[in-house]
Amino acid sequence: MSDHGGAIEVSSTPDQGSSFTVYLPRSLETASASGIERVPIPKGRGETVLLVDDDEALVLLGEEMIAALGYEPIGFQDSQAALEAFQARPTRFDLVVTDQLMPRMSGTELATRLREIRPDIPVLLMSGFGGSELAHKARRAAVQALLKKPLQSRDLAQAIASALSVNKKFGADSQQ
Repeated sequence: MSDHGGAIEVSSTPDQGSSFTVYLPRSLETASASGIERVPIPKGRGETVLLVDDDEALVLLGEEMIAALGYEPIGFQDSQAALEAFQARPTRFDLVVTDQLMPRMSGTELATRLREIRPDIPVLLMSGFGGSELAHKARRAAVQALLKKPLQSRDLAQAIASALSVNKKFGADSQQ
């Protein structure tokens, strides 16, 4: 599975059963469909992306996906370790992509802590769950986009490009 860029997530609870989530990379080739306009996937220019997810397989898969989009991913399985790396060199990172449900510190808590250090850092939040409560937490943490897991390469590319574009525009406007 991992040789093909995929992963399997297993969740098991005694006396309740197990669930298996299979992650497969999306093909870079699209099926041809007449009448559908092909919009190119936005590519990065080597910007550094801090990626945080407590699942090692998803960090590895996310790093591959982000690198294929033209960015430099730096992945962490531990939100506290990611925060410490950010504190050590906050200008090293151009954008953050973080999972919401993690031990020690949630993605929205991490986003809030990162913004205390560097208010202009764009943050994208990913989750396998949705709902109005998560959307509310994401807004309070000033998250630029909420991405549904499993991530689709095109959705991730568009969200990253949009967040970086807005951030660059805001930075240019505030310097004038």
